[in-house]
Amino acid sequence: MAEYLAITSGKFSYTGLISITGVYKFIKQFMAEHGYSFNEMNHTEQIFEDGKHINLFILSDNKVNDYAEIDWEISLNFTNCQEVSVEIEGRPVKMHKGSVSLSVELFQKSNYDKSFEQNAFQYFIRTILDKYVVKNYLNQTKARAKKDFAVFMDQAKSYINLEKFV
Repeated sequence: MAEYLAITSGKFSYTGLISITGVYKFIKQFMAEHGYSFNEMNHTEQIFEDGKHINLFILSDNKVNDYAEIDWEISLNFTNCQEVSVEIEGRPVKMHKGSVSLSVELFQKSNYDKSFEQNAFQYFIRTILDKYVVKNYLNQTKARAKKDFAVFMDQAKSYINLEKFV
């Protein structure tokens, strides 16, 4: 059985002008630049009288080696989004006015392909590997993932808050 280790998590909210496609493209581009895959697992959109409600759930991973991978779980919730037209540099641009909530969780998954669980001896070997052989390497991987997470959260906050200056 694969073991999950929670590395870190974070969330933030913003209310104001939002470019929904811009936020989506930002996340997709960030993951590609840092070597993570991008899998949109769930996308629901509902239209109410007070505006659109859009929920996105994105899974992203990076297989570090044959034994470990880093998993991102990103949840985006747009609420009360109403389409507005804003003039930027003399030309009209369609944006949304509403709220966005971004939640990110980061996990380290070891033995993700379950190759060390076929019998008791392999499970014992996996325990020894975890404790003595790959511990330092997994700690370095975890530190890099935390750094990527901090950069992602800072850039996401900056990107979303830039919209209020339009």
